[in-house]
Amino acid sequence: MSAKRKIDLKNRIIKVIKKADKPLAVETIRKKVNANYVTVERTILNIIIEVLQKNPKTLTELNLPFIPMKTSKSLILIPKKLYGGVRDENK
Repeated sequence: MSAKRKIDLKNRIIKVIKKADKPLAVETIRKKVNANYVTVERTILNIIIEVLQKNPKTLTELNLPFIPMKTSKSLILIPKKLYGGVRDENK
């Protein structure tokens, strides 16, 4: 999928969610934006990760054993013990 199409899908997904008057399942969003389920799910995950990466304090406070980071090519998962000296309290 081209970068332009990804941005368009992201914007359509955000628009559907903002207009909703009740919680939405991924399947409902998929039907409204006319896209593949996995693509919609991945796009939603990317939106969440983009927001979290802009708020590192929130990112480190999540009760996860890793920090998700989106790179230009992939999603990588960094163990908390390797991320800026943040202690993993779940050890």
